[in-house]
Amino acid sequence: MMLKLFIVILVFLLGPALMLALLQLSKWRRKRRGQRPPFENLLLRSPGHSLLGEVQHTSDDITAYFGMAGSYPLLLYSAYLSTFGFNWVGKGITISILTAGIAGTLFFMLKGLKLASDRRNKRIGLAGEMAAGEELNRLMLDGFNVYNDFPAERFNIDHILVGPSGVFAVETKSRSKGSRENRMDEAKVIYDGECLRFPSWVTTEPIDQAKAQAAWLSKWLSSAVGDPVKVSPMVSRFQDGTSRGRARTAFQSSTPNKSKLT
Repeated sequence: MMLKLFIVILVFLLGPALMLALLQLSKWRRKRRGQRPPFENLLLRSPGHSLLGEVQHTSDDITAYFGMAGSYPLLLYSAYLSTFGFNWVGKGITISILTAGIAGTLFFMLKGLKLASDRRNKRIGLAGEMAAGEELNRLMLDGFNVYNDFPAERFNIDHILVGPSGVFAVETKSRSKGSRENRMDEAKVIYDGECLRFPSWVTTEPIDQAKAQAAWLSKWLSSAVGDPVKVSPMVSRFQDGTSRGRARTAFQSSTPNKSKLT
């Protein structure tokens, strides 16, 4: 009886445990080895480069968690057969195994759903950075150099512009419009000189983040060139009806001694 019970428990735990171990091993190897080509550091990054990697890694985790959740029903069925088909274990042990199996299934399902929501938010952010990068690249026609997804100290600067009117650190924020009838109105935002005002809420987080990144970039550039370098913070925003030429006009009218948020 003890041997049969051990076999049932081993079968019940081995599959999910093995998949979880492989998931952690894959994360560890990916983090240690980096999985990057040797020439990657020599290339300029595309808009949203870091977010794209995060989306891909999150997708891998979602697949693993839903895979583990999908394996539990088969294991629960094996526990049922062990009791009522082969009489290997008693009903009390089977109930305990079924309870643990249901709890495991719910845990992995909820974990996968949470990661799926996180991936959706990252995809929205990625789309925003790609759209902003596409617009900002047009400034090259006006003599600007554009650097996307610039790696800093434990954070990335979405876009850096270096041109005739100065150096700018651009922070891009994007959010979904929602599904209600007034979704177009709720997506509108106004900058009043201090904060970003949406129809139903107010925030200063993107502005504070842009200012902090501009301060870091100014310090980094000043240390690199040996002279003070002024960096102006900017927050990119888009709304329906905005012409593509407005981004170029906004940057052309900016000067190094005046921070301009658009």
